[in-house]
Parts: sequence; structure tokens; C-alpha cells
Amino acid sequence: MTTLTDAKFEFILSLLPKALNLEKQEYLRSLINYLFLHTLSDDQKIYGGSALSDMCIKRLKNFTSHLQKANAAVEDIIQNEELNYLELALFQKSGGPWSLTKEQKDEIKANLLASVTYNNELAAASSEILVKLKPKRGRPLDRVGYLTVLHFAAIFEWATKTKATRIVDRITGEETGPFYNFASNMWVLTSKNGTDGFIGAFRNWSDYSKKFKEKSPIVVNFIIKMEQNRQL
Repeated sequence: MTTLTDAKFEFILSLLPKALNLEKQEYLRSLINYLFLHTLSDDQKIYGGSALSDMCIKRLKNFTSHLQKANAAVEDIIQNEELNYLELALFQKSGGPWSLTKEQKDEIKANLLASVTYNNELAAASSEILVKLKPKRGRPLDRVGYLTVLHFAAIFEWATKTKATRIVDRITGEETGPFYNFASNMWVLTSKNGTDGFIGAFRNWSDYSKKFKEKSPIVVNFIIKMEQNRQL
């Protein structure tokens, strides 16, 4: 686990192409501290070994199957207009009356439809993850390294308001650019093995994040929460 010291944070600030105001610096400190303390270690636990990945795949398959069956059952009830008993059961559980108004029935139906929509989205997302986790021929993808650079990209884009991109020098063929500079140094700060594995992870991030149109969900959600708190 990496500790974010004042010296490390000042170094990270120096890696950004533009200076941040004090308020944004504090948000960035919270974001990177969360990344160091939780996100990177969680990725390692989930994706760091084949046994854990196999367990994750098995659970996701079961999860997807149960969601699809539950959705089918709810859709069947709605389509056959067999909501009366379910409606009464829900209202009795909450201490409601036996006689339901049209508004109350419409509300229950809307909630059920919303749950089906949400569960379908979860099932679709789970299916996508299963495709990505499915073992491929050849050398396996370093998922931990890929996700690490994915997190760095989300932080970089939020802090700089610019797109994180892979740039290759046409003359030397070497990796270059502001995001490469940021990500490579962040990698060294969070890795026990220096730059080992970074170039492969960086190239995987460039290829697969475009292919799957992925953003770091952990970092993006953290940023959204920070912005919401800022508006309160």
C-alpha cells in the first residue's frame, strides 16, 4: 500500500501540464489518497491471481443468470396483469390499506418496471465483464496494470481537462507526451518494481480502453461525489 506524503503530492502536482488552484488541489489530494489506500489494492485482490479471477467469473455468471430469471418473472407478471396480489402484499408490508388507489397501483408498476430496467442494465454490464475476463489465446492481459493506467487516465483528464492519449515520437519511436509523463511517474510511485510492466500496461490501456470505451468507474464515481459535495 502506497502512502501519499506531502512530498509525493507536490511531485504529482509538478507532473501536471497546468497548475491547479488550491481548491482543486485538495480534491486531487483526496482522490489520489483514495486511489493509493483502496482502489489499487482492491484491483490487486480481485484481478491479481488466476484463482481469484476464476472465482469472480463464476460468481458473475451466477449473478447474471439470477438477474435474468428475476427480470423474466417480473415481466411475466406485468404483461399478464397479475399485479393485484403483489400490490397488496407490498402495501400491507408497509402498513398500507387493502384498497389501493390508481395512483398507488401506477406507482408500484412504475417501480417494478424501473427495477427491471436497472437489472437489465446490470445483467448487460455483467455480461460485458464476463467477455473481458474470458481467457484469451496467447499472452493473458495484465488486468491490474491495465486498470492502474485506466485510473491514472481518469485523474489526468479531470485535473487537466484534456484527453489522456498515447503519443509515439515519429523519429525515435519512443512513448512521449504529457499523459505518458504523468502515468509513468505515477506508476513508479505506486509500484514496488519501478517501471517494470508499465510500457505493456500503457499500450494495453491505449488499445483496450478505446475498444471497450472504458473509463475508471471508481475514479469517475469519486469525482462525481466530490463535485456534488462542492455544490451543497
